[in-house]
Amino acid sequence: MAAYDKDLAGTPQFVEIEDKEGYVGETRNLSLRRDREFVGLSLNRNYGSWERVAVFVSYAEKGRKREPESTLQASIANQTDRVVMANSKYEYVKDFERPDPLLPNTWVIIRIDGHGFHRFSKVHEFEKPNDARALNLMNAAAKAVMSELSDVVMAYGDSDEYSFLLSKLCSLYDRRESKLITTFASLFTSYYLYYWSDHFPTPKPLYPPSFDGRAVLYPSDQNLRDYFSWRQADCHINNLYNTTNWALILKGGMTERDAERELMGSRAADKHEILFSRFGINYNNEPEMYKKGTVMVREPVKDEENGDAPSLLQEHGATMGEPERPKSNRQLKKEAKKQAKKEERQVKTVVRVYHCDVIRDEFWDARPWILDDEDAPWGSVLEAFVAPRIRSSWVMMQRIFKCRWA
Repeated sequence: MAAYDKDLAGTPQFVEIEDKEGYVGETRNLSLRRDREFVGLSLNRNYGSWERVAVFVSYAEKGRKREPESTLQASIANQTDRVVMANSKYEYVKDFERPDPLLPNTWVIIRIDGHGFHRFSKVHEFEKPNDARALNLMNAAAKAVMSELSDVVMAYGDSDEYSFLLSKLCSLYDRRESKLITTFASLFTSYYLYYWSDHFPTPKPLYPPSFDGRAVLYPSDQNLRDYFSWRQADCHINNLYNTTNWALILKGGMTERDAERELMGSRAADKHEILFSRFGINYNNEPEMYKKGTVMVREPVKDEENGDAPSLLQEHGATMGEPERPKSNRQLKKEAKKQAKKEERQVKTVVRVYHCDVIRDEFWDARPWILDDEDAPWGSVLEAFVAPRIRSSWVMMQRIFKCRWA
């Protein structure tokens, strides 16, 4: 028999009661409460954690003979005691979990980097110095991640790495470092494999690729801009070297060791001279994606445009949030109204792809919302992010110090 709470504030949840000996579900705190219509156990979830459980007196069918209240109360009390004892016996293991929320009010960069991609690119015969198929596959995976996780404001990638930017006010997964890193790394890897056959002739790679991840915090806007400038400058330096190196090998007939010796101690002007004088290659005419990398930005759409289409997970009814639980009709209607109001305030956005300069001011001046959350085109930031983060911080402090504040 199933029951639900129609009066209790929060998120009502359905819970199946298997028999008189117990029930299926997870609880932390259990309290006795009576209602007129339903019997069962109800779990309330708040911010992704089960916090309250209530037991209700009710009857499964109309016209069913009323059992003595004392019998019902005794039965419910017995079930309650068993649940509390079973939970409290093992719940101490949660104390071993290490809280790892990232520092608030800082920019968060999640950088994904190919693990062992030197061997991976060699085994799969990537073209040298740049393979457009491999780079476009990386871009497709990154764009899918941005479509899946709307908290990502901007992304930058080149070669086998990608950096994703989360705003200072972002509270995705309560800013838990381990949760963010593992989610981005696993989601990026999944999409890399999913789109493989769209860019390479084989249906799947010869062996599975993997990506590692890290989270880096930057306190100021200038720090953040310097980070992207660093990554783009690194892209340019590496590409100029690789273009010259592989020209010496593929067109100049040198071995890899000889080409390395030839370029040792050379400056940028020397490499330009080698490319142009020996091989007739003007580096300035190389594709912008190779020289500057790829920039992805979430931007507001124009009146005549449509926003981004639903992501693959959304199309199949899946989400990247906490597991969903069944809800009452009253709660569903309330959430529908809240979502409608939220959509009225929000501006449709789209992920746009560029191969442009992010070191100069022009890029940032044209997109002020990247560095200014108040100008962001994706809705009310304060309502969506600040309040949940403040509450989760208090909860975390209570768990760490084993105390409560009034």
